[in-house]
Amino acid sequence: MRRAALALLVLAAAGCAVRIPEPTREMADGDETVLAELKAGRELYVNKCSGCHALHGVDRYDDARWTAQVDEMLRLKKVKLRGEERRLLLRYLTRANDPGWK
Repeated sequence: MRRAALALLVLAAAGCAVRIPEPTREMADGDETVLAELKAGRELYVNKCSGCHALHGVDRYDDARWTAQVDEMLRLKKVKLRGEERRLLLRYLTRANDPGWK
């Protein structure tokens, strides 16, 4: 967790405009279950992905490209995710990449 927080701090200090929004009720369409899943997906993104590389803003890719990117990381064994973790990660990335959630 400290490593991920440090990575986010370094990005912010460098002036990078990397958008990794906290999930909101609006983003979850008011559904508390969806909100919990989006928060879990964001936590996976921040904690798993920043361990190896700088995080990309969620708006960097569209839904299909995010899915391809995650699947490529899994195929190359660059990350270990259980099926449910993959689903939560992609749910966050594909919901948060909507430009309406800025």
